[in-house]
Amino acid sequence: MSTEGIERFGHRVLAFCQLTNHVHMAIQVGDVPLSRIMQNLSFRYTRWVNWRWERCGHLFHGRYKAVLVDADTHLLELTAYIHLNPVCKPSLEAVIEAVTKIYGLREEDLRSSGQKRQPSEARSIAAWAVRELTDATLNDLAGKLARDASILSAAIRRVEVRVKNEPDLAEKLNTLKVELGVSIFQA
Repeated sequence: MSTEGIERFGHRVLAFCQLTNHVHMAIQVGDVPLSRIMQNLSFRYTRWVNWRWERCGHLFHGRYKAVLVDADTHLLELTAYIHLNPVCKPSLEAVIEAVTKIYGLREEDLRSSGQKRQPSEARSIAAWAVRELTDATLNDLAGKLARDASILSAAIRRVEVRVKNEPDLAEKLNTLKVELGVSIFQA
């Protein structure tokens, strides 16, 4: 499927890994912008999946994530991450343990009712980590924390807005990634 796009847009696929709900790719672009390459690839793959499974509609939600790789060492780490991704995901339990450690809370505190800032922020960070770093679902986390998945989803959106303006929150996300042994390229 990518051969047609490679010939048309002049890019190189250096590494890829297709998982159940997303794909990771390392692409070296030429003169054509990455956005055009991704639009074409997404369109053709969605059209094929819809034809193959006799369905219609969108396959991907949201925009793709891109990281500029400007050094050989970063490229080596990225390709290792892509190839090891299916076997190196942290568990739901590991996320909860890491979040409680970072916030100095107990798991019961995450389940407690109310909207106290620290447990509420910790739940939001846990929800973000589950969505971005694990194969678990928000429903899995919601069941563990006695929360509704839609509330956790809204909390993720708030965290993604806040992290851009709050260095302390960004540092907590980075600390969480380190605690979970996640590559800098993930999420």
